[in-house]
Amino acid sequence: MRKLYSYYYKSGVFKIILIGIFLTLFLSLFVTIIFELLDIREFKLFNISGYPLELNSITNSRIVNNLLIFLIMVVLWPLVETIVFQYLPLKYCQKWFSKYKYSICMTIVLASVFFALMHAPRVRNICATFLTGLIWCFFCFVLMRKKRRPILYTTIMHGCYNFLGITINSIPLLF
Repeated sequence: MRKLYSYYYKSGVFKIILIGIFLTLFLSLFVTIIFELLDIREFKLFNISGYPLELNSITNSRIVNNLLIFLIMVVLWPLVETIVFQYLPLKYCQKWFSKYKYSICMTIVLASVFFALMHAPRVRNICATFLTGLIWCFFCFVLMRKKRRPILYTTIMHGCYNFLGITINSIPLLF
């Protein structure tokens, strides 16, 4: 962990953002392939409704509806999740675990578990989101130590990831 930290600490912000985006995309694809190869049927851990977002009651226009969904999924939620699941745990929980040798690792793992559980109900989502949460939380930690706007840059990574996910999931709808 120290070697990774020192490598990324010396890296530029743009490099950290690009690596964060591509690493999370790769890990999500990896989890999907593993689930498919092992023929693990998708099942819901919890019975939670709400996906996909339905804003038709607010607007009657499909364009406005899609734009609102886009803004929520690519701008608003990544910002909120970065603050709640990466920045605040790193800033405050590390103090709680300070008597332990691996306090930052415990904080990153714990924050990633909560981040993953928030993305329930599907087990595949939880596994992929846990891994992406580890990456984003680690990079948020590096950016906090570099004093380089960790909320902004982690939100950009998360927003780009969501944008690519929305785009990839929308491709079959075009044909």
